[in-house]
Amino acid sequence: MKNYALQGVEQFRCIAAACPDSCCVGWDVVIDDDSAARYRAMDSELGKKICDCMRIDEDGDTVFSSVRGQCPFLREDRLCEIQCVCGEAALSVTCSRFPRIVQEYDDFTERCLSLSCPEATRLTLTADRLNVPVPQTADPFLQALIALRTRMIAWMQDRRIPLGEALCRCLCCAEEMQEQLYDGCVCPNAPTAPLHPTAVCGDASALFRFHGTLDLMTEEFRALTKTACRPHAENRTLFENLAVYYLYRYILQAVEDGDILSKVQLMLSAVTFAACADGDPVCTARLYAKEVEHSYENMEQMYAAFYENPAFAPQAFYALWGFAP
Repeated sequence: MKNYALQGVEQFRCIAAACPDSCCVGWDVVIDDDSAARYRAMDSELGKKICDCMRIDEDGDTVFSSVRGQCPFLREDRLCEIQCVCGEAALSVTCSRFPRIVQEYDDFTERCLSLSCPEATRLTLTADRLNVPVPQTADPFLQALIALRTRMIAWMQDRRIPLGEALCRCLCCAEEMQEQLYDGCVCPNAPTAPLHPTAVCGDASALFRFHGTLDLMTEEFRALTKTACRPHAENRTLFENLAVYYLYRYILQAVEDGDILSKVQLMLSAVTFAACADGDPVCTARLYAKEVEHSYENMEQMYAAFYENPAFAPQAFYALWGFAP
């Protein structure tokens, strides 16, 4: 099986105690079966502590019970007790893999980094231009999706095109390709998406209010949901990379559900939030990934909103970014 990775995956190294956030705070750490069995077989004080901290959650997963909202093995120096005592090999799959994301398809695998990790965010969003590999596959529908993604990423990385126009081109193209699927074309061609400037009359306040209704972990993100303003896209490269990340991570997942448009709406939502929030866009993008992408319930609400909430309709994004078909 061929393996492909977005730029940054091979360069990533955990910065541990120097990290301004922690993947050990705010989330339940899911323990895979093999790691759980290994922990139960440990004949030591640490092994006993690990076993005492493991529980079965409402989904049937084995997790560590959090203590004051963090993993019980996060030490005061912000290092992992299990890794410090037993070595990196003792970590569970979740802990050893994060923030690496692996998506498997029939004949290839793609990897990228989750933006919920500060170091992953730095590597991804501050790159001069992300190098995006183009996978090879025998699956005709995946071939069509790869061609679509490649075209969208080319628009985003063409800095002669204004950011708003590039974003709206992606949205228009997704709408057209989705219509082709609805009409029964299983392997549609990515259409050309001509756009025209419009008078910008929309705003992001309704989109921000919706994000404030999600199940949020941090007051920092909740505060951002109250700061909607006009898009401030001065740092073209940062927002370009953010869009490329979402396109790379999600577009090919439409091979499972045929829903191309919602994947682009998710990208527009994340970029719009980062560009319209009154805060550092790198930090905002990281919090967005942590609060939205890493919550199954929040992602379910997002996908429902793409169909039901006018704030996420294509027309709302066209109005906000100033371009329309």
